[in-house]
Order: sequence, then C-alpha cells, then structure tokens
Amino acid sequence: MLKSGKGEGEDKDQGVSSQDLKLKQWVALQAKSRKMTEEDFQQLAARKQEEVKGLIGRILEFHCRQGERGGEEELQELASSFNDASSWFAGGFKELKAKHVESWQHVERKVESMILFSVMVADMQEGGGREAQEALARLLENPWDLAVGGEEEERTEAMVRARDGLERRRRKWGDVRANLESFRKLGLEMEEEKVKAALKGTIAESCVAALRVVGAAREACGRSEVVEEEGNKGRGKQEERFALLREEVKSSMKLLQETCEYVGEEEASRELAYPVMAACLCAEVKLVQESYGRRRRRGERGAEVLRDFEGSMRLFRTFEKMRSLCQGRRKGAGGEKLGVPGKLASCLEEVTDCLLRHVLSEFDASSSACEGEQWEERKDKELISWLVLGCNFMNAVMNLVGEMKDTKVTCPCCPPLLSSPLLPTPLIASLSLLSCSFVLMLLLRSRVCSHLS
Repeated sequence: MLKSGKGEGEDKDQGVSSQDLKLKQWVALQAKSRKMTEEDFQQLAARKQEEVKGLIGRILEFHCRQGERGGEEELQELASSFNDASSWFAGGFKELKAKHVESWQHVERKVESMILFSVMVADMQEGGGREAQEALARLLENPWDLAVGGEEEERTEAMVRARDGLERRRRKWGDVRANLESFRKLGLEMEEEKVKAALKGTIAESCVAALRVVGAAREACGRSEVVEEEGNKGRGKQEERFALLREEVKSSMKLLQETCEYVGEEEASRELAYPVMAACLCAEVKLVQESYGRRRRRGERGAEVLRDFEGSMRLFRTFEKMRSLCQGRRKGAGGEKLGVPGKLASCLEEVTDCLLRHVLSEFDASSSACEGEQWEERKDKELISWLVLGCNFMNAVMNLVGEMKDTKVTCPCCPPLLSSPLLPTPLIASLSLLSCSFVLMLLLRSRVCSHLS
C-alpha cells in the first residue's frame, strides 16, 4: 500500500497529518479519474512505482543507432514511460527524484539526450534544405551571372524563410557537434552523412536567399542607364531601389556569416557559402559604383558619395570574417589563404579605380582653386577626407587580395611592386599605378600647402 512517509516517532494524538490528508485526496482523485476503487488504484500505483527502478535501468543501458530497426521506437517508448512515471507518485517528479536520487542525474541527462536525438533524427528525415541544395548546385558555377532576382516580396520571403530555418535549428538542435559527441558517450549514434547533408541544407537555404538579392542587384545595375533617360521620377525610384538593395546585400552577408558560424562545417562553407558571399560583395561594389556614376552625372560630390564607399569597406570586413571561417584549420596548418574569385577581383579593380579617379579629380579641382587664390578651409578638410578614404579603401582591397609575391609589376615612377597569384595581373598593375598616383598627389599637396603658407 502507498505510504505518506511520516515518521513513527511523531505524536499520533495529532490525528491524520496534513501529508496523509493530501495522499488520501490524491488517491481519491486518481481512482475516480481511472474509474476504479481507491484500493485497486493503490495497488496499481505501488506496482508502477516498483517498475520505475527497472525502467531507469533500461534507460541507462539503452543504445540506439540512427536507422536501426526498432531502436527509435524503443527510444520513444522509454522516453514516454519516463515522463509518465511521476504520475504514479503523489509528490510527482520531486518524490520520484528523492526515491532514486543516486541515479537521477544520469538518467535525467540520458532522457534529455534521447529526446533531442529523436527530434534531430525526425528533422533530418524530412530532408529540409534538399531542394535548396539542388537549386544552388545549378548556380554555383557562376553565381553573379546565373542568379535570378525576382520581386522584392519574393526576396523578402526567401530571406525570412532562411532566417527562420536557421533560428529554428539553433533552438531545436543546439550545438550539433557537441551534441553528437554527447550522444556517442551515451550510446546514441547518428549517421554522419545525414548530419552533414542536413547542415549543408541549412547553408544552401541561406545561399539561395542571398543569390536572389545578387540577381536583383545585377538586374538593377543593368537598368541604370535606361532609368537615367526616364527623367527625375525614374532616377528617384532607382536611388531608392539601390539603397534598398544595399541593405538587402548587407543582411544577406550577415545571414551567410551567422549560418556558417552555427553550422561549423568548413568544407561545406568553402564549397557553398564562400562563392555566394563573394557574389554578394560583387553586388555591393557594383551598386556603389553605379550610384557614384549617377551622382557624378548630377554634379554631386560630397558626403553622400563618401558614405557609399565607407559602407562598402564595412562589408569588406564581413567578407574577411567569412573567409576566416571557411579557412578554418587550413590556415592554422600553414595552408594558403583562400583566393578571391575572379569576378570579385574584377569588381574590386573597377570600384577602386573609380574611387581613386574621383579623388584625383577632387585634387585637381582644389589645385585650380588654390592657384586662383580661391582656397577655402572647408574644401581643404573635404579633400583630406577623400584622401584618407582613398588610402583606407585601397588598403582594405589589398588586405582582401592577400600578400604580394611572385610576379613583378613595374611602374616608371616607383620601385617594382610584387603581385599576388590570387589575382589577375591587370588588377595588381592597376592598383600599383593608382598607388603611384597617390604618392604624386601627396607630393603635389605638400607643394600647394607650401604655396599657401
């Protein structure tokens, strides 16, 4: 029969204790709900309480391999029985834990792992991300040219779906690698290939969403000249579209970085996410270059143009973080740094040339004003801001393309510069010539300052 656990030395003249009263009330309630007598229920509960000890032993000894016949069904049965076990104790889990305190910590950890194991197996059997992987495989050969943009609503929907998928897996799966190791120690084994496929699917979903933005950026840049001919109304809409697309590019790159940080699969990140991240950065610099061209045609020269290029440099850092994630152990082992894809190298060359030509034009304008004795301190500060931006931007590009070595590129006005095998020689030559232009510009600037003084 069930006992309240009251000590024998207590004063029996006090009558039925509060604990005994609660036990009687619990027995009466349980018997009524099960449509049996109180005596029958007490006998049933006593048997079930005795069975819990055997259940705990079964759980601690349980082993299961993903896909093993009958293993996952037994896992579900054990987990369900454990969760129901407290219903046979008047004090619920608190009493159950007190009666099995020595093994409780181990069995509780095992059951939690069994439930998580079951959730992950079920999710992976659904094949989430498989369609995204198939779609991505067709695009990776040339992400920039093959990506298709679609309408803003479609892009937003794809981005929200990828973000929600990532957050759901973070919440449900936790740290996948740590969990797999914990599972193995507890006798629960997942199929490595299925785990990798599921993680690749997570990356692929983020990549497909990001490539929609890349496609839209490419299409917008292709329409830029047409829109210019449509007048002020068309130009205003295009400016809004460019600003929106740049925000979407920024969000896409952040999503790719977070996805790869969570997944932790360096090989999958290099294979899938790295070329897509490069395409996103291509989209950013193309949008900046197109925006700059339109502003220049309208005679705009100031802070808005400068902020566009500064925004790109912030995304350079995001790209570099992604490259470090993809590099992983290769870098620590002395492996070569991941190269910059050819399309990105070309875009970096064009946007750097665009910026530095603008700085040179600013310098020419300030020099003419100086010679005509129309120099203003405000313009002087603005020119210095452009000089600083140009140097920082070019330095950021050089950091992206890696160390200079092997092929020599010479310039009449400077020592030989060394080029990187990771980039086409024309880019290194262009950057080298632009470096020389900066040296000449700074020399000219010092002469102008001397003239003013």
